[in-house]
Formats: sequence, structure tokens, C-alpha cells
Amino acid sequence: MEKNNYFSSPVYFEKKPEWVKKLNTLSDEYLKKIKKTEEVYHSNNLALEKEMAFFSSYVGEKSYLILKEQGYDLNNHHIAMTSLWVQDLKKGGYHCGHVHSNNHISGFYFLKGSDKSSFPVFHDPRAAKLITDLPLKDETQISDGSPSFHIKPKPGDLVIFNSYLNHEFSLNRDKNTYRFIHFNIQAIPRTNV
Repeated sequence: MEKNNYFSSPVYFEKKPEWVKKLNTLSDEYLKKIKKTEEVYHSNNLALEKEMAFFSSYVGEKSYLILKEQGYDLNNHHIAMTSLWVQDLKKGGYHCGHVHSNNHISGFYFLKGSDKSSFPVFHDPRAAKLITDLPLKDETQISDGSPSFHIKPKPGDLVIFNSYLNHEFSLNRDKNTYRFIHFNIQAIPRTNV
């Protein structure tokens, strides 16, 4: 029998280690300017910062290509970075599952972490599947039936996905900081069409 996948939720990965040093240095400066909580340090929106333009431009171009590859007609749209921030998760820091409404592409760029750090978990967005789910043969393997999966990124890893994909960050059990940049992109209709 031939198998075809429909309604998939692609997640894109790329290694960009050459940015780690520069973006960690910039992140240190941005995080000095904010009020810190006990477990989570979260910068202000950096989408319009000149120093971040090389990053914003690159992920914007990648996002445009991804949406086109997924079959979207963007001839009457332009891509805009709606938000970009750096986040430090201290020991005990985490994020509950969420989506980024009114956006089309979201992503992470990882700056600090180890094999003991927090990690992103992605959840199946198909509500109809979730309410009719069956037990899995092997919960340790990612399969077509898996309700979620996680990745263990390294500093320098770029991950891009559609914003409808529910994601969270597990509890950071590492004594060291787990740092990443999170961003959201929207395809905005051109007004003079």
C-alpha cells in the first residue's frame, strides 16, 4: 500500500554556529536592561534593533521561502518580524505550551545550553486526533501516532516552524543558564493590491 502524508507540521533545522558569539554578546547587553524574575529573564522586543538586522533579515528570508515551499501565494504579501526576544531560563525556569496567534512562522535560535538543559517540546496541533487517540506501542519512538516530540538543540541551531504548532520548554534542571532567541513572523497583505 502506498503511503502519503497530508496535513503534516514541518519543522526546519539549520546549523548557524557562526552567530553564537555575536548574539550572546548582544544578548548580554539586552538582558541588562530588563527586570529579572527568579527563573526567567526575557528581553524587550528586539525586532527593530539595528544590531539584530542581520538575524531578522536572514530568518525573514528563510520564512518567506518556507511559506512559498508550503504552497502559499505570497505575491501580495510582505514578510514582517512581529517580535524577537532573547530569553534566559535559569534553573527551575520553563514555559507552558502555547502558540503565537496572528503570526505565520515562529522559531528559535539557541545560544547556551547543555545536555542537562531545558528543551523545546512540540505538540500535535490536530485536535480531532487528540480526542480519538490510541495507546502507542513504544512511547520512546517518534511515530505518526506520537502526540508530541522534543528536540535537544545545541548552541548555533536554528529551528523554524509554523506558528500554529503548540510548543513549550521543559523545566531547566541545569544549574547553568539556557539561552535562546525566539521570533515570530507574519505575512502581511500589501495594502495597494
